[in-house]
Amino acid sequence: AVGILRIALSTHDEFVAVGTLWEPNAYDDMDAGYENSPGHDASGRFVPLWRHGADGPELSASTGYEESAKNNYYERCKASQKPLLDVLLREDKSDRAIARLLAPITLNGDYYGAMRIDLALDFAKDLLEGDGQRFYLDQSGQTFASSTDDPALVALLAGAEVAAAMAAG
Repeated sequence: AVGILRIALSTHDEFVAVGTLWEPNAYDDMDAGYENSPGHDASGRFVPLWRHGADGPELSASTGYEESAKNNYYERCKASQKPLLDVLLREDKSDRAIARLLAPITLNGDYYGAMRIDLALDFAKDLLEGDGQRFYLDQSGQTFASSTDDPALVALLAGAEVAAAMAAG
């Protein structure tokens, strides 16, 4: 699993970080033997996180998932067992915004953990400024953002359903 995450980070410059977070003893039931080792936290829980470093990908352990505050992305994903998207400032406190995507890892209704990808949002600006023909689709295939006056977007935004949703906040 750790090698696959490293390859994903290495092949996608827009990824700020990739990782996975597992419930205690859910990965191999051997957390106690991995205390404070690479990709594990102080309890030995498997929480590897790859980030871009000065000399290439760097492996660390995810942090912040054990917090009890409302910003606890891991607990919110666990509670909903649905994909989660957060937009936040980078953990290094720079002004660069990222989108954190979390997807639950489940089997037969049992929750084991989550996959994590942090994307730099500045890549979206590059897409929009590129050839001026970019557009984005929602899960049903409808255009929801465009860098041009796309007729499909204009029609979608003019619809009663979108107007009602916007009015409702």
